[in-house]
Amino acid sequence: MYKLGLFVPTLKKDYNKVSASIWIRVYQMVKYYESFGIKVYINNPFIKYDATIFYRWSNDASLNIIKYLKKISNKVYWDTCVNYYELHSNTNEKQVDITKQISSIVDGVITSTDEISNRARLYNENIFVMDDPVDFEHFKYKKYDVNFNDPIYGWSGISSKANFLNKYKDNIKNLTIISNNKPTLDMNCEFYKWRYESFPYFISKIDTALLPREFKNNPYNIAHSSFKALVFAAQGIPIIANKLPSYEKLSSRYQGIVFLEDFDNLNEAQESLKTRSLQIDSLKEYYSCENQAFRLLKYLGVI
Repeated sequence: MYKLGLFVPTLKKDYNKVSASIWIRVYQMVKYYESFGIKVYINNPFIKYDATIFYRWSNDASLNIIKYLKKISNKVYWDTCVNYYELHSNTNEKQVDITKQISSIVDGVITSTDEISNRARLYNENIFVMDDPVDFEHFKYKKYDVNFNDPIYGWSGISSKANFLNKYKDNIKNLTIISNNKPTLDMNCEFYKWRYESFPYFISKIDTALLPREFKNNPYNIAHSSFKALVFAAQGIPIIANKLPSYEKLSSRYQGIVFLEDFDNLNEAQESLKTRSLQIDSLKEYYSCENQAFRLLKYLGVI
């Protein structure tokens, strides 16, 4: 039986206590990998593997772990959902240097976006983009009663990043925030504490996801995956966002997303959503955990 080792920089298994990338790209995927007849282990250093994947971090410990994995695994891959290849507010020179070292010694680099893969390809020829997958068994509350005329706008994410919403305070009557803490905004909002278990249900109470993001000339933000928008799209909720590259990719599978750059104001963008299909068949076909598991295992040569 093919043995796949997944290595993450935490011992916690609770989805509510690990970084989003860990449960999105690792924990929720295990049962889908195993559905293809392979055996998956997490953080077990005492097995001889056909392939191992180390996730997320870039530091001295990461480099040493990857060097060890090369001794116990036929193939070793590094998965990164962050652009560690350039200096920005979330990296330092040492991280960038270690990232380049890691990329040059692993058998392949797995990224979450095309933007990261373009940089990774400078240091490793074997690059694979695994888009952040969504579990449609968990995000199951399909929205059938969207209020386009007087919408409840919604946003989810780390509370410190919600300040971008203040720009639209004059156009928003009702706002729902799903976050780790209630943010300080220049308008009132309904607040729900983020928990993995209740997240899909709280999303279903929203009529339009408002997801502005400043990313121009920002190598960190421009590399973000589509997942923030994807969870809304998975339940058939309209989305207004900026033209982040991963969101534009998402729009090829889901018509219910429009971009602020194409309109003079938020009200025009909201009005345009009335003409958009909210069907998720194409979205589900590509972004589902099942399909992303299939794509990754095909890349690894398992199937």
